[in-house]
Amino acid sequence: MIAVPGVLAGDADVARILLATAAAVVSTGARTAISGAKRTGDVEAWTFQRVEDVESLLALLEDCRRRETLDHDTIHMVDRLIATLTAACKP
Repeated sequence: MIAVPGVLAGDADVARILLATAAAVVSTGARTAISGAKRTGDVEAWTFQRVEDVESLLALLEDCRRRETLDHDTIHMVDRLIATLTAACKP
């Protein structure tokens, strides 16, 4: 299990929007982790069952970062998510 604490609420909302527009690219496990997140104040905690689920979400975020036309604030949110998820996957 991979725990990802401290995801800012705005960043989490951006991830949900990107997931909603990403057909079947992201694993079901990644979708489950984000939809079942626990929010406390302005911070969420995500729990993924498999590393592959985190990698699936990372791939989506990195692809959106490269290909999408995102505003400046959204780019920063995506970058923070990529950094947070990458750090969570390191042993």
